[in-house]
Amino acid sequence: MEFYEQTSEYELDAWSEWHGGSGRSGALEHTLYTGSYSLCRVPGFDGPCVKVVFPLPNGSANVIMRPESAPDGSFTVRSWGSRFGDPGFYFLVRAGRDEGWARYPRALKEDIRVYVGPRG
Repeated sequence: MEFYEQTSEYELDAWSEWHGGSGRSGALEHTLYTGSYSLCRVPGFDGPCVKVVFPLPNGSANVIMRPESAPDGSFTVRSWGSRFGDPGFYFLVRAGRDEGWARYPRALKEDIRVYVGPRG
């Protein structure tokens, strides 16, 4: 809780890696992410989740992340699930004013972990 109330007292290192089908990973050091964050509930998880919405042409990418705390004091939000209604990625496409479709690609998974680094 102190991290969220005293954020200016902390250093933040952020990085992103892509693990594609080739098994190789590469850092994306010049990528800018823009999203809207809120809380939500989904049928496949008992408790509140973090919802991140990234705007796309004719729709959005919605990431529903379930919270986890670990004995070492770290905190993780994880977008892993196995079916529609679970935490995970949802791609929403508008087909008209009141029409659209949603897709839940199970292979897209993300973790965001907050922890105390070796320098405290």
